[in-house]
Amino acid sequence: MNFLALRSPGFLPQSLINCLFESHWPWWIALALLGVGLHFLSRQRDDRRFLRGGQVLLALTVLWVIGSRVVDTPAERLRAVHVDLADAAAKADIDRLLSHLAPSFTAPALRINQRDPGNKEALGSARAEIADKLKKYGIKDSTITFYQSTLSPDNTAITELTLITQSDFGPVKTTWELSWSDLTTDDWKIIHARLLTLADKPISDFDMSQ
Repeated sequence: MNFLALRSPGFLPQSLINCLFESHWPWWIALALLGVGLHFLSRQRDDRRFLRGGQVLLALTVLWVIGSRVVDTPAERLRAVHVDLADAAAKADIDRLLSHLAPSFTAPALRINQRDPGNKEALGSARAEIADKLKKYGIKDSTITFYQSTLSPDNTAITELTLITQSDFGPVKTTWELSWSDLTTDDWKIIHARLLTLADKPISDFDMSQ
């Protein structure tokens, strides 16, 4: 995650944020080539209008690229949190895992069902359950093989991702549905985690009680 990046302005429409601040390499390359082409025409025809047009296009392209590198869109931040979660799980970094969970986080497959944000005992229970699962299965590495997100205007999102997790029992494939909330003073936090499939077989939230 790029901690030096800025959050995109919340008052802008999501479509405009995506256009301005996400990577658009084909457009950038096309605009840069057009700018260079106009610069070349200005020399061929001795017409400074082409030179000024080329300079404007190149300047706009540079500013667009810098803006996309400096500002993180909600979708980019959400993707970065997923990558950080997988890395934290692989390193058994419980504190980092918990930092991405909302106070009301629930995950029935992990026996975490407490929705009381003020219940410190619930946080301790979540910590204990996650630590137990990581130790029990000997999690070594997790790779995201499928990722799809749907963002809503109310600063919430639903993501579906498939993980290949290396464990003491060999590789394990799971698919999860995660519900998120984007906090204005923080970042995306998981509200609910639902296990969809285990080894490509559908599974209910309560099939993992053992």
